[in-house]
Amino acid sequence: MKLQRTFAAAALVLACTCATAGAVGTGAYAAAAHRTHNVITAGNIQIALYEKFDQGGKLVDWPLAQGITGALPGQTISKIVYVTNTGGYPAWVRVQATPGLTLADGTTQPPGGLVGFAHTDAAGVSHPGYNEADWLYDATGGYYLYRTALAPGATTTPLFSGVTLSQTMDARYAGATVTVEVAAQAVQSKNNGGAATQAVGWPTAT
Repeated sequence: MKLQRTFAAAALVLACTCATAGAVGTGAYAAAAHRTHNVITAGNIQIALYEKFDQGGKLVDWPLAQGITGALPGQTISKIVYVTNTGGYPAWVRVQATPGLTLADGTTQPPGGLVGFAHTDAAGVSHPGYNEADWLYDATGGYYLYRTALAPGATTTPLFSGVTLSQTMDARYAGATVTVEVAAQAVQSKNNGGAATQAVGWPTAT
């Protein structure tokens, strides 16, 4: 199932596309996979992937029924992504965000530097890029790994808190659609490596 989430914008339309995926355990390891909305269970590992929008200081769920108006080049649109361990066992967690770009005529192109991400630190200051203080990029899988095992009931810090549209998006991108697909996976941490980078048994989303 796919959910398309749309920002209605003056210069372009920004849509965030998310898909729900089944969970598949690998080998002897309990694991869970999730592409949002909201709970995936596999064995004893359960996670919830959340996407929130900061609406005047109040966090609300995506998608907003009325969309977002006025998303312009150079703007960062609130999109706060984090994971909660809803199961009874600690787990390693990883998240992947994949941007895409479709022009008004239906042509797709790599977003390159036209779509970026931003995060907010503990002091409430916004910075460009992902939250790499708490998340580590794994180039082999294209996921960001949460640096510490997530205890039952615990929640990660956000991987990012906004999607940024490049100021270089000119009239050629009027009516374009930017997509951001977010996927999360988890695998048991007990007896499964001393760090997320050492963990095995990550699920395969289907």
